[in-house]
This record gives sequence, structure tokens and C-alpha cells, in this order.
Amino acid sequence: MRKFPTIDGVMDWTSKEACPFLQQFEEHFRKKKRGCWVWNDDRSKRARFSVRIEGWVHQESAARTAWRFYRGPIPSGLLVCHTCDQDYCVNPEHLFLGTYADNTQDCIAKGRFVGNAKLRVDDILNIRRRCEDGESHSSIARDYPVGRMAIGKICRGKRWSHVKDSA
Repeated sequence: MRKFPTIDGVMDWTSKEACPFLQQFEEHFRKKKRGCWVWNDDRSKRARFSVRIEGWVHQESAARTAWRFYRGPIPSGLLVCHTCDQDYCVNPEHLFLGTYADNTQDCIAKGRFVGNAKLRVDDILNIRRRCEDGESHSSIARDYPVGRMAIGKICRGKRWSHVKDSA
């Protein structure tokens, strides 16, 4: 059985060997005035780039591919995140490597954390402070749209652990 070559194990993405793929990649985006390089491909594919190497089709996000071409390898466990908050941007100057927690922190810091969250970052910090002061979880829960169990998990660091106290 043939071993599937990993995208990093096949070639150095910054080498001359990768040039034809880089040219193919660069045909798929357009540069905007504000600096974003917007991925033009079919948006239903969520900004994906495909390349055939050694008989295998490799597909990954266009942002990850941009990082490989212009910056180098992506260490295991890291994401390619956007400083510009545009999912379809592939400008390497707008990309940074980070963990899921880093990406969530960036999202929260920029005020674009939507999701189904009933609490905000300042609520979490206030809840933690009240727990440290010895107030009961039930008493704290009365002031927020969550129950005492959720308050307990926040106080124990089981929920919202990515939120760090700025003090």
C-alpha cells in the first residue's frame, strides 16, 4: 500500500520546485487597495487550494498554502490566523501563526466573538472576582443569564479558560 505523502513532507514549499504551484496559486487571488489579497475561487469551497503531487491531491485552506509559499513550514498544532479578519485574504503580511486559544483571544480582543455566548469577557472577569471574594455561585448566577453550574465551571477554569485576567 502506498503511503500518502503529507503536504509538508513532499517538498519545500519555498523552493524552485514549488514555483509552478506558486504560479497556479497566484492566479486565484486579486490584490485590493486596503492590502488584502482576496481569494477569487468559488466561495462555496471556503477558500481552498488544491494541488496534485505524486499522484495525490492535496487540499488545504488558501491561507495555509499562502503561509507555506511565502513564509515556510507550519509547525504541528498551529493555525494560520488573519490580522485583517478576512477569511478570504491570503496576503502573508495579514497572516500569523497561533493556537486555537490565540485565535479566540484575537477574536475576543477585536470584539468579533459572536457565537452563542451569553457572557462577555468583562462578565467573566467580574464573575471570577466575585468567586474569589467568596460569593456563592447561586448569588452570582442571579445577575447573569446562566445557572450556578456554569458559574462554578467559570470559577474553576473549566469554561472560558482562554480569558486571561489583565491585572
